[in-house]
Amino acid sequence: MYFDHSGTEQLGQELEYLGFATIAEDAGPGLKRMLINNSSREIQVGDRLLVRVESSIGSTIFPSEPEAPVSGMIVAFLGHRPSPRSWIPS
Repeated sequence: MYFDHSGTEQLGQELEYLGFATIAEDAGPGLKRMLINNSSREIQVGDRLLVRVESSIGSTIFPSEPEAPVSGMIVAFLGHRPSPRSWIPS
């Protein structure tokens, strides 16, 4: 999770792709048995799963400058583990 400099306001959290699974059976109210189709890392008890929504985006992207100036800070890089209490300096 990412927090502001005081450590009190959560700014966001990073999700990590672990793999792909399909529902194999209903195992009770709110409980599903999953079949792991592939994984990039070990999937463990307690890992949370998100439903993959099928969507399509245009195959052509045209980057452009924003209409007004923007500023920000990079808080993490893909594949780099931040410290447990990452923050953005003010």
